[in-house]
Amino acid sequence: MEYTRPDTGASKTRLGELTILSTEANKFEKVMEYDNEMRDMMEEFSTMASLAYLKSCQYTDDSYWEEEYRFCADAEVEISLAANEFNRAIVEGEYAEDYRQEVGDYLFTSIQNDLLLSSPTVEDFKKERAQLNIDYNRYISDLTVTINGNTLSLA
Repeated sequence: MEYTRPDTGASKTRLGELTILSTEANKFEKVMEYDNEMRDMMEEFSTMASLAYLKSCQYTDDSYWEEEYRFCADAEVEISLAANEFNRAIVEGEYAEDYRQEVGDYLFTSIQNDLLLSSPTVEDFKKERAQLNIDYNRYISDLTVTINGNTLSLA
């Protein structure tokens, strides 16, 4: 599978547009159309972020993949916050009950709970936490152990 660096700006812009469109929708079917587009965007981003992560684990000496993984970790925070604004518009909007019926109580409540834990005020903290996780994984991948005179590394 080919990796393409996600366009964070374009994704955030489109998520903002979808948020506005969903609040202005004159029928529930349009809301679901926007919801499907948002979920497709998030799936595409997640796939690219996963590829960057896997490559950074596989090629521990290649700084390109670590940089891509770090980029995706920061971008994930920004894109998730934009997606949460879209979700807020849906679960607090005119078609909230229709949406609950469509996706079920579990998913609807999960979205509401996620909104309680996510806000732009914690964006910097989430980015810092993501970078610390990457640093931690890097330290683990650089560990070596000597067994019977042979030095082994995770790589």
